[in-house]
Amino acid sequence: MPQSDIFALSQSRYNDFLFARIGEELDGVALTVLSAFARLGCDPWQEAHRLAELSPRQATISLAQSIAALPCGSFTVIDAWPVADRLAALLPPRTSAQTATLDGMIAAALARGGAALAGFRRAIGL
Repeated sequence: MPQSDIFALSQSRYNDFLFARIGEELDGVALTVLSAFARLGCDPWQEAHRLAELSPRQATISLAQSIAALPCGSFTVIDAWPVADRLAALLPPRTSAQTATLDGMIAAALARGGAALAGFRRAIGL
């Protein structure tokens, strides 16, 4: 039976990053990366994936700009830089082209069914 999406959250490679604290809001409530992205109107997991595919410096720059754009207005880009640098370090390593290609091949084989998967396994020596 295929795994339901309800279990995907606990296995996301972006959890450490998305649930990390940016800081506290005026009322003392923790502001996480996930809540910040949601407030900015973007999908947190897609944005985490996009940032993870950037170089560490580019990810930090983009993240600092996002933090500075938050509606609460607590951060300037300069103030957000050390926070963004700390958070960008929590992103998983970039996906290599080889890994992405292999993942795509496996997904395609699974979509075509057992015979294609068996052929794929033979082709890579499994």
